[in-house]
Amino acid sequence: MVLAQARVERYGMRLLLVEDDRKVSDFVARGLRAERFAVDLAYDGQSACEFATSFSYDAIILDLMLPILTGTEVLKRIRKHAPEVPVLILTAKDDTATKVENFEAGADDYLTKPFAAAELLARVRSLLRIQELWDTVQTQSTQLAEWNKTLEQRVQEQVAQLDRHLRLAA
Repeated sequence: MVLAQARVERYGMRLLLVEDDRKVSDFVARGLRAERFAVDLAYDGQSACEFATSFSYDAIILDLMLPILTGTEVLKRIRKHAPEVPVLILTAKDDTATKVENFEAGADDYLTKPFAAAELLARVRSLLRIQELWDTVQTQSTQLAEWNKTLEQRVQEQVAQLDRHLRLAA
């Protein structure tokens, strides 16, 4: 845990990369780390679920064709545990039915292999920008709810004070 935290402090945003092909995962992880992302690697669906439920990630890059659990099953489990985390599907499956199935299961983006590293980075950054805006909206929503509660309390106090004044004047 200490090592993982040190990586986050050194690199910044923390990503989970789920890819069973070690050459692809090493290539993608090197590119992401070069861009100052902390990257954890999972090579099968079960490990991916364990990582996703044990650690907090800013985004997840997920292959579909994985051993033990499919990427689609992993996606469904991630959505139950951490619905707010952006998930980008990175897969060789390019048929429309698979894309639709995974978007409906909760994928935020979908990129097919082969892919350009620059496009993957751009998509990850885009997801992170959207997530940052979502976080801002959530924070503002909480703040507005607190302000509304305070305002309602003040109004109740003022109404009670007016009632007292009216009783005294009568």
